[in-house]
Amino acid sequence: MYNIGFNKIVWGRDQNLDNFIKSLSNSSLLNFLAFDGNLLEGVLPESIGNLSKNLSKLFMGGNRFTDKIPESIGNLTGLTLLNMSDNSLTGVPQEIRNLKGLQVLELGINQLVGRIPDSLGDLGSLNEINLYISKQSRRFDPAIVQKLQEYLQALKFLNLSFNNLEGRIPNGGIFKDSSNVFMEGNPKLCIHAACRKTRMHGKLLKAIISTCAVGVIAICVITFLILKRKARKSITSTSSSSLLKEPFMNVSYDELRRATENFNPRNILGFGSFGSVFKGIIGGADVAVKVIDLKAHGYYKGFIAECEALRNVRHRNLVKLITSCSSIDFKNTEFLALVYEFLINGSLEGWIKGKKVNSDGSVGLSLEERVNIAIDIASALDYLHNDCEVPVVHCDLKPSNILLNEEMVAKVGDFGLARVLFDASDGRCQASISSTHVLKGSIGYIPPEYGLGEKPSQAGDVYSFGVMLLELFSGKSPMDESFEGDQSLVKWISYGFQNNAIMEVIDPNLKGLMDNICGAQLHTKIDCLNKIVEVGLACTAYAAGERMNMRDVLRILKSAKGMLVKGH
Repeated sequence: MYNIGFNKIVWGRDQNLDNFIKSLSNSSLLNFLAFDGNLLEGVLPESIGNLSKNLSKLFMGGNRFTDKIPESIGNLTGLTLLNMSDNSLTGVPQEIRNLKGLQVLELGINQLVGRIPDSLGDLGSLNEINLYISKQSRRFDPAIVQKLQEYLQALKFLNLSFNNLEGRIPNGGIFKDSSNVFMEGNPKLCIHAACRKTRMHGKLLKAIISTCAVGVIAICVITFLILKRKARKSITSTSSSSLLKEPFMNVSYDELRRATENFNPRNILGFGSFGSVFKGIIGGADVAVKVIDLKAHGYYKGFIAECEALRNVRHRNLVKLITSCSSIDFKNTEFLALVYEFLINGSLEGWIKGKKVNSDGSVGLSLEERVNIAIDIASALDYLHNDCEVPVVHCDLKPSNILLNEEMVAKVGDFGLARVLFDASDGRCQASISSTHVLKGSIGYIPPEYGLGEKPSQAGDVYSFGVMLLELFSGKSPMDESFEGDQSLVKWISYGFQNNAIMEVIDPNLKGLMDNICGAQLHTKIDCLNKIVEVGLACTAYAAGERMNMRDVLRILKSAKGMLVKGH
């Protein structure tokens, strides 16, 4: 038995993974090998097939392995469990069919492409397959479907969630019991009857479209001839249709005044950086109107920073900026406002503090809701840090700046302190769109280096996210009056985590929802909580260089969600 799992071993691509595997090849009695949950990188070498034939359990998940699984994996005929989940592996070899004794196969959260290999159908002893969150085939391959139904009689659990599969869901074998099959995130899958209806509907639709197309073409030709004749007789005037090309709608001070009932205090939703936010109605739709406080220090830079940060970003987990208004009011004074989409479920802060209640009157968010919210926020930050044309740092992450829509999807808002990180070669000054030159952020969420004069950074956002993550699952604010002296939210939760007392530091409302759970399901939820708290603590490391990056944070949070999906 050799277990070095979850030791945070960092192994770069320039180090020899092959030598590590070969060093274990002479251990002929090795029956258990685990090096999962580390930061090992590289392509898995063919030498992995030279490990002991007695090897029964092999854990390699939670690393950064890339490329295809080597064909030599088929030599490990003694395997009963193979876990390669949570990596960046791209392919499964046909040789996996040689693992006749394999009972559990974990390949979820990878970058698998192509069809689900039909060689899995030759593994007659399999009772659990996890392939969730991959990039698998677009259609169910008939060969693997037949084998899953007819030959894998021992199969008791199948997870193919979030693979963008399409086609007909079988109705035999393990598919008879839907409680053991997880197919979420595959919107184009259908049952047999529904598929047949879809095909018939498709044929009818094609016939209708063909008929209509002929008619439309004829009408267009006639209309064109008529318009052409009229065009010769008159001069066409410029219409206001060009306004449709503008990215934002135009809105005046008077429209916003009427939309908010003259900025009535009862319509106030909250207070953001540099202004108050009112609920309003424009064009029959609810909106959130942020009116900039002209007395606030650096208000104009804040207004420009928010516009600049949101001008070119598009993400489902960012609050959508509809338009802006720079005008004068009825007193001839300057008026600045930003108009956002309205999110009906309010801020995350309200849910954490129990000010918001569920439809059944209960207070508090479930574990699943909290995990989903954490993933939503991490997705937004990963996008801002890594996928924007020019990276954006938010600088003011806290629960009051996280808003929830009707489906409890979380969106990051209030970019009044945001900073766009231009490269030095870009020629533009970073401070030119910074909202202020003072300490950025909110007390309790500000990373320690900002207090020492360091510039805003992605690592600073990670720290603020970590504090917010710990608050989300503990229910305690970093400014809670119970933290005295040098005690803090991070230290309090770290103490509970290190002493295996995780249930003592989680939100009492969440703990209450878990009181009636026992056995394997409770164990799964506790494991999920431990993983998430570990992420929060890693994000709040004192030294900026020791913190995780948001891409790794997002990957681990998705892995934690996968644990919950499997546990159900």
